[in-house]
Parts: sequence; structure tokens; C-alpha cells
Amino acid sequence: MEVLREARKSFWKTLRIAIISIIATIATVLVILNVTYLDEEPELLHKLLFGFVFILWVVAVVQLIRLSWILLFARSKTEFPIWSMIVGAATALLTLAFIILPIFILFGVGQLSYSPSREQYQKNAKEAARAPAPEAKPAPPEAPAGEAPVAIEKGIVIETKSENQFSPIWNVWVEDGSDVQYKPVTKLKPELAETEPGYSLYVHLSNCRYEIDKRGFFIQSPREELRKIIQEQPLTTKTLMLKAIMIPDSDYFEPPAKPVEDLEIDLDKIREQMRSGSKLEGDPVDKLIKEKPLLPFFVFGGARFTGIKTRGKEGTGHIGVAIWHNGKPVDDFSVPFCISSSECVGYTPKYTNREKESLPMNLSSSPDAALHFFGLGSGKDKVVGVFWNRKTDKFTIWDTGRSQDGFYDQLEKDIIPKLNKSDTPQKWKSNGSALFNLLFPNRTNGGVDSGSEFKEYFKEHLRKPQIASDKEPPFFKPFENDNPPLLFVRFTELKADLPFIIPIGLVAVDVGDGKKEFIGFHQKIEAPLANDTATLKPECIKRWVVSLPTKDQEEKLKTAYENVDPSFVTKWKTYASKEFFDRISQPEQESGITSFGVWIENEEEDKEPAAIIVMSHHEKGALSDSSGEVLALNVKRRFSQPSIAILNGCGTGEPGTTEFIKELNDRGVMTVIATSTSVESPMAGHFVTCFGQEIEAARKRGQKEIAVSDAFTGTLKCLHKKPNKYDMKVLKYSLLGDGNLCLCIPEVP
Repeated sequence: MEVLREARKSFWKTLRIAIISIIATIATVLVILNVTYLDEEPELLHKLLFGFVFILWVVAVVQLIRLSWILLFARSKTEFPIWSMIVGAATALLTLAFIILPIFILFGVGQLSYSPSREQYQKNAKEAARAPAPEAKPAPPEAPAGEAPVAIEKGIVIETKSENQFSPIWNVWVEDGSDVQYKPVTKLKPELAETEPGYSLYVHLSNCRYEIDKRGFFIQSPREELRKIIQEQPLTTKTLMLKAIMIPDSDYFEPPAKPVEDLEIDLDKIREQMRSGSKLEGDPVDKLIKEKPLLPFFVFGGARFTGIKTRGKEGTGHIGVAIWHNGKPVDDFSVPFCISSSECVGYTPKYTNREKESLPMNLSSSPDAALHFFGLGSGKDKVVGVFWNRKTDKFTIWDTGRSQDGFYDQLEKDIIPKLNKSDTPQKWKSNGSALFNLLFPNRTNGGVDSGSEFKEYFKEHLRKPQIASDKEPPFFKPFENDNPPLLFVRFTELKADLPFIIPIGLVAVDVGDGKKEFIGFHQKIEAPLANDTATLKPECIKRWVVSLPTKDQEEKLKTAYENVDPSFVTKWKTYASKEFFDRISQPEQESGITSFGVWIENEEEDKEPAAIIVMSHHEKGALSDSSGEVLALNVKRRFSQPSIAILNGCGTGEPGTTEFIKELNDRGVMTVIATSTSVESPMAGHFVTCFGQEIEAARKRGQKEIAVSDAFTGTLKCLHKKPNKYDMKVLKYSLLGDGNLCLCIPEVP
């Protein structure tokens, strides 16, 4: 009996240890599977977990073998019941299975555990972004008169290979009704009966161009910025939520009942295809039809807009689609549709590869509000607008009622010249109101009061915080708000050859009771350049290049120079090392803009970023003083990203004269401070002085660096306080590009 008790005691003890070891081993294996997708390097953690699994496995196997021996071979000596034979046999089989477990771990889980880490994933994604995109086949000829437009080329699968290429495609089409059939309508009826539900617009982001033999699919590659956002999401993020906004041409379409839809991108689908590759056999449309309502592996996400109705006008009507993320526009395109009661003679949509096309955007935190303007179709087609308010999360859409050419001409030939001639506050406000009405027409064909939502947003942030009083709080005075809201403004290039810049700060908003306030006095404006620093995390910029006019100048530049505080140069040179200033143009040493021209026309490539300040005359792509001129087309220097430039001359950011901004931005300058109209000579000199004083004040506060946007806002406040009564003239200066870049503060030795 003693032997039996000891055997049973040993049996239960061994069984407990075996069960605990098995459970711990399985749990650890599951942890390994989950660790694979952590947003960090998992290799070291994998090694530790595999070591732990091995120890547990050894313990479990030893205990299972011992348990089998007790039940099978000790039965005759200890008089175990007959059921022990069955349990022993099962335990022996479990032992055999558990011995095989390491093979599963090494060749099964092990393969999963060494999937690409985030660093490798991003590296592969960047390599894919640099890879040449597949060449688009030439577009077919336009349809002869009397025939429906022929379709674009047949669908081409962009096979995602193991090299991790990522080349998504927008596929857009229209169907009758609200149930998707994947049968595009190639011709829209000018009028629909009241009982008809209207058309539906479908937007898919896929890895292939859909079958085009049936005609009616619009194909467009996304811009680079959208691909960046997708590729740089953490591996723990499974989906990316975008907003798709539909803006139809109000001449041809009724206002949409619901113009905004969610567009959810399945990031796991993208990662799986980047990791393993996939191959689609046959027509993608057949696959879509077969698997509906589900989306096949090659569709990453989609949106549907229903109830689209025409207005009775025949011709080519465009529908614009804007894609937003985190309160900012990241892509947009326009789709042409033939609207006719007979045969269609309109032009066929053509595939455009925009993978290398940059979209102005700075990926900073979400703004308080955002404005987005872009064109439908060609220059003769409408300019449309989108406004978003973060507090209400509401989108307002409208078309400006002007063609792209008309919009640009109104700004360049009418409003800006009048701003240049403004010499009284009343004229400034009148022209500022004209600028507001250009952007927000009172009424459009769609019946939308486009400016009402923006006015409400502006007035809400214009008022001071509510205090314990029945009275409505007063408005802030200019630059009084120490924490102004951030307004993001983006214009898709209405003139493809040059940056399209509008002086948003000079827009005057009617706030009631006959009062008008300028946006620039109360909002921090973020207006991005074509090339931005979305993926850069630079240190502060400590290198300066300064070009000031000499004393021997004509009257205007001489006056400007006399209003520059000499400490901007001399005091900083005392504070900083000899290398702090890369180049300084001074009356005693240099010959003005000519010396600067020699430097900037050199094809040399800079090794570190620089902050460049130039004060000179400016006219139609040329900086000049009495010593000579520098043409924008002659700029050859490659600046280290991200550099900064202050172009302190007349109209350096004026529509039609932004050649210098384009050349500098193309060569590594990510932030530019420019002027939207001509500036007075004393104010130009005072601007340089105030900018230097802001950096000096930051040094006295003990700061090591200061953001360009903070220095710029402080400079405008400084100018506004000057006894010269510059008032709203200070808003001629605009900050373009990334205002989050920082300038190093010179230290006292």
C-alpha cells in the first residue's frame, strides 16, 4: 500500500507539472505570434521567447515520459486500475506529439516571426516609392463625331512583387441606381425622372487598373503624399480612415445630398501584398462581380456616393473628388462625364501617372480649420472649394463660379494691383473683401452660401474667452491672441508652371455691425509649398547666409538698409562662432546682390541647411540692386534640406512672379517668407530688424531654438507696433512651407 500511495502521489505531481508546462509553452508560442507584428524590432525578444519555450518543452517532455512510465510500466507493481493503461497510452502519444513541437516552432512560427520589421518595411516602402512606375500605354484617339467615346486601355494588373513595390491606382466610375453591378455608365442622361434614384459614383483604391473593355472607368494614380501616409503607418495600425469629398460642377449636377463619405483603407491587405506578392488571373471586374458584396484582395478600400442627379444641361460635366486625412487634403482629381440625350462626342478620360507628382502639404498636427481649392478639368473649367472646421467636423463644398483661367486673372490683374495701390484703411478693407468674395462667392449655382460656415468659424475664434458676465465677450485686437488658431490653406496648382500663392492674411471677413477683420491678424496660416518636409525631422538650422544692400544704392534700397539694426549682423557675430555666418554681404566687404549671385549661381551642393536672408528689389523673377541682378533661372546651387529663405523684396510671392520661390523650393528650400505685393522701403528694413530682435529675445529667454512660424508671427507683431503705422500692410508678408522648422539661437561665448 505504501508503494501504491507513493506512485499515486508521484503521478499527480508529475501530471500537474506536465499540464502547467504544456499550457505555458502554448501561451509563449501565441505571444511569439503576436510579437511578430509589434511596432518595433522584435529579434531580441524572439530569441528570449524561443529560449523560454525550449526550457518549458524540456520540462514538459521529461514529465510526460515519467508519467507514461508510471502508468504503463509501474502498473503491475502498484496495482493501478485498468483505466491507467488507457491514460498511459494517451500520455505516451501526447509525449510523441510534444517532441515534434520544436519542428513546428522552428519551421512554422519561426517563419512568421521573422516577417519584416517596421524599419525594414519602411525601407522597402521607400525603395518602392523611388522605383520607376509602370509605363502607361498611350491613350486611345478621341472618338469620332457621332460615336460614344472609346474606352481607355484594357485593364492592366500592377502585380505587387516580393520587392515590396506599392503602386496603388484610383478606379472611379458611375452606375445607374444604388446597387453596385460593376457596369459603368458611359453616358449620363441630362434629366432624370423624379422616380429615378439617380446615379452612384464609386471610388476604389486598388493595386490594378480595372478591365476597360466595357468602357467607363476613370483611372488615376494617387499623388506621392497619399502613398507616403499609407506607407508610414505603424504596423499595429490595421486600417487608415480617410475622407472622400465629392464636388460636382453645379452647371451640370444638382447639389449632392451627402457629399462626404468615409474611405477606409485596409493596411493589412497592402502589407500582405507587399510582403508576399500576388497575381491576379483574368479580368479584375469579373473577380469583383464574383465576390461582391465583399472586396477582393486587390481592392484596398472604397467609397460610394449615391443620388447624383443631372440638371438638364448637355456637355462634359466634371465631378471633383478630394481625399482628406487628419484635417488636411492629401489628394484630389476630377472626373469628366459625357451628359447627352443622343450619342456622346465628349473626350475620353486619360490615365495620368502622378506617382512622382508632389502635392503641397505639411504633415504637422491637425489644424483648427482647412481650406482647399482645386480645378475641375482644364483651365476653362471651374475652381471648387472645400472648407473643414475641426470643432464641428463639418465639410462645406462649393464651386466659385469661375473658371481656373478667370479665377487666376481676377486675382493677378485686378485684386493684387488694387492692393498695391491701397493707401487708406478703407481701401485695404474693400480690396480684402473682394479677395474674400473671390474665394467665397455669395451664392453659387448650387445655392450654397459658401462663406457662411467660414465666417462662423472665424468669429468664434475672434472673440475672447467668455467671462462671468451677461455681455458677449469682445473681439481680440490684432495679434492680441497669444494662442491663435491654425488655418491650413492649400491651392492645387491652377498655373502648373509656377506656385499659386494667395495672400490669405489680407482676406477681410465681415464679422457684423459693419466691421471687417483681416485673417492674418487673428489666425496662424499654414500655406504649404510643392516640396515639403513631411518625413524630415531636422535639427535647428545654425548656418546663415545674409545679403543686404550696400550704402551706395538708389534712394529706396538705401532707406531700407538704414532701417536695419546693425546688431543683426555685428552683435550676432560676437555671440556666435566664426562659422555661424556662412556669408554676409556688408558695405565694407561686399558688392551687394552681385556677390550673392556668384554664390547662388554656383552648382555646388551644400552640406548643411541654411537660413538665407535677401533684401533687394524684385521684379518678374529677378533680384536686383545698383550692383546688378540675379535671375531665378540662373539659380543652380543645391541647398541641404530643409533650408529657409526670406525674400525681402517687392512682390516676391505675387501671383505670376513666383519664379524664385519655385527654383529655391525645387533645390531644397522648404520654407519661404515672401511678399504678396510691393513693400515700403522702411518696412523692409524694419522687417529684418524685428526678425533679428525675435531671435535675440528667444536667446534672452534661455531658448536654444525658435520655430520659424513663431519668429515670423513675432516679427509681424513687432512691425505692427512700430510708430510708422504700418497696420494691415504688415500682412503683405506671407510664410510659405513648413513653419515648424527651427532656427538655432546663437549663444554668448
